[in-house]
Amino acid sequence: MLLINNYLKPFGYMLLIMAAMFFTTSAQGQNKDKTKYIKVTEEGTSYELVGMESNVVYNPYTYTWFAWEEPVYKTSKEEMTKMVPVSAFDRPPVFNGTCLTMEDQFECSNRKLREYVNNHYFDYPDKAQNRKQEGVEYVTFTLNENGKFDGNLRVVSKDAANPCMGCADAAADIVASMEDMWFPAIKDGETVKTELTIPVRFELLNR
Repeated sequence: MLLINNYLKPFGYMLLIMAAMFFTTSAQGQNKDKTKYIKVTEEGTSYELVGMESNVVYNPYTYTWFAWEEPVYKTSKEEMTKMVPVSAFDRPPVFNGTCLTMEDQFECSNRKLREYVNNHYFDYPDKAQNRKQEGVEYVTFTLNENGKFDGNLRVVSKDAANPCMGCADAAADIVASMEDMWFPAIKDGETVKTELTIPVRFELLNR
């Protein structure tokens, strides 16, 4: 887990932000064997049956005709996602270049995430601070083959019915500030697009 302590201005509260990278899985919390998975996006070909093609051939030796039908498919390129165990990768997604040479790059990345937040000051959202609100925000992003964020960040609040005011935006800002520090996953000798989620906890101490 990532831990950051910062003192806030007029109120004297302590800001605690806890975050750790984990891989998006199809059944989080239900993986009893604790195997870590990464959601991988690859380009594939889809086939759609659009009709049947009739064929007729005449055999002059037997003076007979042969007729048959073959399916006709429409093909299109599209992105497909699948869950892949971390152990199947040559290298998982890596945060911070110093982790590239480490044996356990996943744990190293989590440790460097903690250090990153500890070494940078992030304001606790004013609205949440005024209301003494806390919460956990899950920030999901796609890391492309070049190690850059692909598309928009997506944020889901753990308590959607009673959200921490401003925490979703603050969590997105924290993750967005890390974009230039990622390295893409490698599978079968090639870099691949992956999807990651970072949970960010906002907690006020000394309330």
